[in-house]
Amino acid sequence: MKITLIACIFLMVFSNIKIYSFQMNNEEINAQNLYLEAVYQGGEKRIEKAEKAYLELLKNGEHPLNYKFRLASLSAMKAKYAFWPHEKMGFVNESIRQFDRLEHEIKKKNDDVLTYEFYMYRGRTYIHLPSFLNKKNLAMEDMKKAAVLSEQLPISPKELGPFYLEYAELLKKEGLDNESKKYARKSLKQSLSESEKMKAERLLE
Repeated sequence: MKITLIACIFLMVFSNIKIYSFQMNNEEINAQNLYLEAVYQGGEKRIEKAEKAYLELLKNGEHPLNYKFRLASLSAMKAKYAFWPHEKMGFVNESIRQFDRLEHEIKKKNDDVLTYEFYMYRGRTYIHLPSFLNKKNLAMEDMKKAAVLSEQLPISPKELGPFYLEYAELLKKEGLDNESKKYARKSLKQSLSESEKMKAERLLE
């Protein structure tokens, strides 16, 4: 049962991620496109290409921590395609270790934009992990911190809409209806697809 849960979480985790919190050059745009292909289309080769692109950027790119956020998520995505249970857990644990290391680096930087993106990536990853990993409370804390920070930063509506909507849906599941409606309304003031708008509107009923 545990392994089945691990195998199924990764599409759920990454199907909604739309994060572009820093100005990208051509190489970074290319890497991000490869990352999104891995997210939305799946496949080991796409994950490998995205990982390779970000590892290359780490050599001399201007935003190493942002690259590492994506590499941590790619590590988790690998678990979906691993055959043996211990390999699946290995990738999950490696992703967790990467986020743990990144947390220490983020605290040293004291940069609100980096902190926002870190909490965004980790929260939206951990919230879908199986309960036996005990990451749900941390994930909800991360999402809350990212939501608060987002109100203080000049972040694109294209980023905020899907994030606020997902957060609203999670709050709804937790029985926090007032908070859920608050972020559903916020999402509707941002950029959403038509299907996402319908989801937000249903949360307000």
